[in-house]
Amino acid sequence: MSTRQRFSLITLFALLIMTACSSSPAAMQADASATPIPPAATATQAPPTPEPSPTSAPTALPSPTLEPTATAVPALAMLPDGLSGWCLPVGDPTAANSTPDAKPAGAVDVVTENDQVNVIGEFSRCYFFAAFNQPLPDGVLIKFFDGGSNFYQSAVQPLSTDPNTGWALVDHTYLVNPPAWELYFRIDVVAVDDTPFYTSTYHVARGWEPNMCWNGTLPNPITLRCPLRQDLHPWDAGYGEY
Repeated sequence: MSTRQRFSLITLFALLIMTACSSSPAAMQADASATPIPPAATATQAPPTPEPSPTSAPTALPSPTLEPTATAVPALAMLPDGLSGWCLPVGDPTAANSTPDAKPAGAVDVVTENDQVNVIGEFSRCYFFAAFNQPLPDGVLIKFFDGGSNFYQSAVQPLSTDPNTGWALVDHTYLVNPPAWELYFRIDVVAVDDTPFYTSTYHVARGWEPNMCWNGTLPNPITLRCPLRQDLHPWDAGYGEY
């Protein structure tokens, strides 16, 4: 074998050895580290599929039936200016058969003004009327006081034509035709337990006055006589005057 052939063989072996070394595990590891392996993809949960909307609107449920609210009943009370009345003059022929439901032609009205009930005239009886905000119960009374003393009272009864209005008959002499030119009392309308619905001054007067007597006083309301001078006492007005 010639020298050139030998050199060629040596070169060929050297190339084979180098090729084998380049394919060693270390080289393969180096190649693997040089090219990174992409991470495995994380599974993503798919969003829930929305349910399809109904094609028609849902049927509305019926509203619950509400119980009616109870209306508060106001307390029993007389109406403003709720007291009125009329009286029958002495000698009126209709007085004996009169009723509170029908006012006779000759009746005279009771006048209420300035917180005072005025009965002006000479009467045999009077009918008083008390108007309430609802039907009045049993036991309502109309009372009259002289000072603090209750000297007369009369039951207040519902009218047959109006249960909210009560009537009372008053025929006491001192309240309809007193033996005086005028008198003042107190009038009350009260419940059965004396709770007052109304209170006022009661003024009764004859409605006319005679001439004054010689001593500046009114004559006796019953006899219409003026005092005689000889009847005077030392403490009387006009004593010793002639």
